Order: sequence, then C-alpha cells, then structure tokens
Amino acid sequence: MEPLLAADDVHAAIGSSRILHGITLAVGKGEVVALVGRNGAGKTTTLRTFMGHLRPRRGTIRWQGQDITRRPPYWRARAGIAYVPQDRRMFAGLTVDESLEVAEAAHACPRSREEIYELFPVLADRRRQLSSLLSGGEQRMLAIARALLANPALILLDEPTDGLAPVVVEHLLSRIATIAEAGIAILLAEQNVRFAAMLANRGYMIHKGTIRREGTVAELLADDKSVGRYLTV
Repeated sequence: MEPLLAADDVHAAIGSSRILHGITLAVGKGEVVALVGRNGAGKTTTLRTFMGHLRPRRGTIRWQGQDITRRPPYWRARAGIAYVPQDRRMFAGLTVDESLEVAEAAHACPRSREEIYELFPVLADRRRQLSSLLSGGEQRMLAIARALLANPALILLDEPTDGLAPVVVEHLLSRIATIAEAGIAILLAEQNVRFAAMLANRGYMIHKGTIRREGTVAELLADDKSVGRYLTV
C-alpha cells in the first residue's frame, strides 16, 4: 500500500549548516510513527522540511504518491498535512475561542469548534481566556486543537511533552491517543521515548541528522546499545 507520507534520501540545511543527511522514512494512513532522538538530533528540522518550511537540498518527499518536494507549506496544509511546532506559537492577544476561529477561517471544510471542545474540555472551560494566560499544557492542547480544525490526514507533532509536568503529560497522552484512534496519522518527534512508545507501534531513531535504527518501538527499546548511544543523555 502506498504510504501517506514518504521521504527518500532527504538532505536539508539551515544556512551553511547541514542538518539532515539522507532521511528516509514513511508514515502510513492512520499510523502513529515515532521519530526519537536527543535534543539537537534533527527531529524538528525533519518536521519543518516535511511541512515545507525548509527546502531539501537533495531527496524527495511524497504525499499520497505525489511528489511535493517543492510545494509550499500552504499547499501541504490544504492537502491534509498539519504541523504542531514545539514552541506552540500562540496568538497572545486572542482568547482561546478567537484563536480557534482564526484557524477555522483558514480552511474550507474545518471541524466544528464544538467537536474540538468535546475532545479538549479544558479549552471549553477557558474559551474566553487569553491564550497567553493558559498553562503550558493548555497551550499545547490549543496548538493541537488548531491543527485538528484543519481536518488533517496527518499531524506532524513536535515534542508535545517538552517542559510539561508528568500529570499533564498523562492527560495529553490520552488526548493524542483519542486523535490517533479516529484514524488521523501522526509523525511524533520526541525525546521522551516512553511517551512515544505508548502511542506508536513503529519508529525511527535519529542521531546527528541521520536515521540510525528503525523498526517497531519494542525493537528499538530492546536494543540497549542503540538506546545508550543515541537516546540516553
């Protein structure tokens, strides 16, 4: 079966610094795939390249079999790819409801806000609160909610647990699991390997911009040598 997203030998750089060195991976329809590695391993650059924020120097990115390597980010968003960056990028002067309204207006067939509020009840309770006044976990949920409004087939999710307390991480895990159960594919970039293992069946281990290992998450975690070399801080 044709993968939803497929990258083949993708190389990318930021300025004169080469970051990605031949990334090859695939995400199937409705699949949750983990991209795990230390801070600075190239996870964020990989997602930004897949979203079109960085243009590959070499290699091919395909979406549902179509070459999208040169397509701009807005085209990819309209085609069904959503991106949730690590830094959340809140509209500080807008309330939760206004933030979702802006996201809603950007898409031809968005999900309803009420459906989003059912998934994230805490956002429904905070709908009239400024986004800048939300807790870190609530801001993360709002960032994911904005992506969901686009009705994506795939979400590129960058470090959702970064800086969050364990109890918040547990709640976020259940929300992301619900999204995955609805058939939305997720490419999850994470340092928190245990969190990734609770969501993904398959994964890739990245180190210094290169995929070092791939397989089921269980296989990756069972390889103590690779875990110690590429994941342990």
